[in-house]
Amino acid sequence: MTIREKTKKALNLLDIVSGYQEIINPPETYITFFEYDYEYEYSEDEVNKAIYVMQVDLWTKNPKYKELEKQIIEAMESEDFYLDDEEDLYEKDTKMYHKAFRFKLENLKEVE
Repeated sequence: MTIREKTKKALNLLDIVSGYQEIINPPETYITFFEYDYEYEYSEDEVNKAIYVMQVDLWTKNPKYKELEKQIIEAMESEDFYLDDEEDLYEKDTKMYHKAFRFKLENLKEVE
């Protein structure tokens, strides 16, 4: 399972439209995600530790999105991701509330 598939599997637990990088004709509330970063630690020319960082973005016109934040964190944790960082943003041009999460996943050899 790839890192994208693992992320999508977690987000599919939610009753919110989600997709990789963009959503065509998005509803009022939706989620996008992408690979933000990754790090590898080597020992004797072999990877002995991999850390993947996924950014998950909640987009909504509803200012009362705190419950959705909890649901996203719980869904990602169910797939062994852990929350590393988060930021509250507001996109003035689209009048959308934007919650950006960064989740890390470590040492999963079957993830590419």
